[in-house]
Amino acid sequence: MKKMQIKIILLFTIYIWAGVLKSYAQLPYSSYSEQPDIISSAYLEIWGNSGGFTINYDFIVNGRSGMRVGLFGFTDRDLNEIVSTGIVMTGNLFFGSDVHKLELGAGGFFDIRPDKSDTDFLMTTTTGYRLHPRNNKSVFRLGFTPAFTSDEFRWQFGISYGRRLSFTSRNVNR
Repeated sequence: MKKMQIKIILLFTIYIWAGVLKSYAQLPYSSYSEQPDIISSAYLEIWGNSGGFTINYDFIVNGRSGMRVGLFGFTDRDLNEIVSTGIVMTGNLFFGSDVHKLELGAGGFFDIRPDKSDTDFLMTTTTGYRLHPRNNKSVFRLGFTPAFTSDEFRWQFGISYGRRLSFTSRNVNR
C-alpha cells in the first residue's frame, strides 16, 4: 500500500510541474522577460499536516502552482520531548489575487517515531487561505489539512506565519 501512495504523490507532482514549467534555455535573449514569476517563502506552521509544528519552505510559480517541503516535529502533551519527526511534501494550486489566495494541495509525509521500527507514510491535503500583503514580506496561512491512510483519517487545521524570501517579478505590486 505504501508503494501505491508514493506513486500517487509522484504522479501528482509531475502533473503539477508539467503544466507550470517551460524550458527557457532554447529561447532567444529577448524572450527572457517571459520567464515565470517565482515567490518563495519560509514559515512556521502550528498543528497543520503533522498535527505538531512544521518549518516549511515553499515557492509559487506565476501565482498558479507551487510546491512545499517541510520538516516537522510533534511533542508529548507536556512539551517535554519530541515524539515524532518527519518530512512533508505537497504540490499546490492557487486561485485568486496576488494578495488573497485560495490554496489547494495534496501530498504526503513520512512520520518517523523513535519508539517504532518502521516509518509511517500518510497522505495529506490542504484547503486554505493564504495572505501575501503588498507592502511587506509577511505570509499568513490558515487551512484545513487532514492526514489519512487506508486505516485512519485525522481532522487537522493549521495556522502559519512566515516571510517571503525572494521573488522575481516584473511588477511586484500588481
